[in-house]
Amino acid sequence: MELWEFNCCVKAFNKRQAEQGKELISTSWQTASFTGAAFAGKLKKLDTYLKEEGNKKVSPKVNKKEFEKRLAKAERRAKHVD
Repeated sequence: MELWEFNCCVKAFNKRQAEQGKELISTSWQTASFTGAAFAGKLKKLDTYLKEEGNKKVSPKVNKKEFEKRLAKAERRAKHVD
């Protein structure tokens, strides 16, 4: 093995170790956050933290004309409340 090949291997290894370190810090922070929330009584349901792609709610499609109409209606109501 040439010296430059060895240096490339060392750089790749160091990069991988740095990424693993960041992942470990992230996991530790999340664990501490969950623990703190649990002791404070503010821990949410597990579904909140484990969001899956299928659970996303898609907003209804509204065309621009309908949006402008509803916006104007809401603004008129806001003026009457004041």
